[in-house]
Amino acid sequence: MNIKTIKAWTIKQIFFGSVLLKVALILFSILSFLIVPIPKEYKNEYNGNPNLFAFFVYDGSNYLRISDSGYIDKDAPEKPEKYRYVSFLPGLPLLNYSGRLVKSIINTRYYGPVFINLMFFIVLCFSLKYYLDDEYKEDEGLKRYIALTYLFFPFSFFFHLNYTEVIFMSCVFIIFNLINRDRAAKANILGLFMGFVRVTAIPFGFFAWLKYILRQRAETKAAGKPLLSRYIPLFFNSTTFLFYAIGTLATFVYYQFEFGNFFLYFKSQKEFYGRNRGSNWFSTVVEELQGKAGYYDTPNVEKIEIVPGVNTGGWDSFIQQTGFHFYNNNFRLVYLLWFPFLIAITGTILLIWKKRWFDLMFSWGMWIIPMLSASTASIDRYILQSFPFIFVISEFAYKNTLTRYMLFIGYICLFVLGFLLHSHGFWIG
Repeated sequence: MNIKTIKAWTIKQIFFGSVLLKVALILFSILSFLIVPIPKEYKNEYNGNPNLFAFFVYDGSNYLRISDSGYIDKDAPEKPEKYRYVSFLPGLPLLNYSGRLVKSIINTRYYGPVFINLMFFIVLCFSLKYYLDDEYKEDEGLKRYIALTYLFFPFSFFFHLNYTEVIFMSCVFIIFNLINRDRAAKANILGLFMGFVRVTAIPFGFFAWLKYILRQRAETKAAGKPLLSRYIPLFFNSTTFLFYAIGTLATFVYYQFEFGNFFLYFKSQKEFYGRNRGSNWFSTVVEELQGKAGYYDTPNVEKIEIVPGVNTGGWDSFIQQTGFHFYNNNFRLVYLLWFPFLIAITGTILLIWKKRWFDLMFSWGMWIIPMLSASTASIDRYILQSFPFIFVISEFAYKNTLTRYMLFIGYICLFVLGFLLHSHGFWIG
């Protein structure tokens, strides 16, 4: 059978496929801990429900903690430790807080956020499908392949954790779908919510506006009219793209009234997490991945551990307990640094070859901006925002049966490996 004759996924298939994938990951996580135990450093942190430990590592536990106790860390009275959680915007903590309804029913705080994450993952799958329908028209085989390679991209396991990736990317695809249907003003209402989830909503708002203008230009040109012939709706709709900044700015205003510092977010990022350290961000990332500089080795802060007993500068304890001996300096550099750059460079070459200039600008902008503002080893996770890089590589691999299966199988293997490592306390992004 010609792969292009594959029938489109139905709503029922997408819904149940999303649920089954989530259930499979939960079961896989539980089974993995039967073989590879939770490192002792984390056992006290997750004694409430260790079966779901995998979904609340690092930022996931911070978002949950904010929803439980607020932004101030009362156990750390000295600055900047006191304000360590200010680096996280309130969107996901508020959603986690709403999960207390689930807690009141089944007597655990962990299932609420997992359920909320599942709902957004289902939305992501649907919005991705409709976006691909617009971009790739009738080739169902290609659309299905791109969707699967994106959902099983090596770092896409973050879509299933208590992180903001699944919320942000759900909004991205919904907004692009609405812009493609000339409903920009309605799309931008969602931008208000995005601004409470990630600061990256602001540069995304610019690219969404650019996409809107380019689409309007193409439509008016096809109709034989100048773009300014629609200046009234253009002006009105363009003003609604300011919504993407309102959520983040409102959060900063709250910091001003509550803590007396409008720029406390950036202060917390710099002094506690060691970000915004200047133009040498690349060398800083390399040092962090080599274990030469821990995340909390900053000039103004004493070395602080994530939880008691965890050495952020090295992973000897975790490696000894789990047996993941390959998690060394070379592995971190290849998997967490060079692999994302390989995706970006390959995607750049292919997008230039196909003359898809907006996709190229969007991909680099949505990857570089958070990298320049945060000297961390999270650049692998940031590349999920630069989905045109991932899509165009899948387009290229799809043309040949061998490359099609090699790419997909390779992605799945790295996806599983990344999920296993991150769920056992190793930093993946």
